Amino acid sequence: MNKSPISDNPKLIVIEAQCWKCKQPMKVAVMDCGSPFLQHRRPDEFTKDELLFAATKGVSIKLHYSATADYEYLANSCTHCDAFVGDHYLFTDYIQPADMGDLQSTSYEMEAKDY
Repeated sequence: MNKSPISDNPKLIVIEAQCWKCKQPMKVAVMDCGSPFLQHRRPDEFTKDELLFAATKGVSIKLHYSATADYEYLANSCTHCDAFVGDHYLFTDYIQPADMGDLQSTSYEMEAKDY
């Protein structure tokens, strides 16, 4: 089993949001690092087990090419239109509004039996 950085009991945060492109419901995932210095990890920093756990919660994470960044990385993806949430927008449009209570989010503690 892969160990998650920072915390022995990592928490998956699933944000209930709307796809920026097609406006359909979309689940966006980040890992809570359990540290005031490093609060969240993006999907491209998830362990294999964390990716599998996110999938069990209905989150779609796929490899996408970013023209802005000029490389491929794992990102939250819309199940309706396949648009993805880029790194910058992950914070400004999803994590920050969820932290402020403007988007609903659920925290799931990972246990070995979950994945």
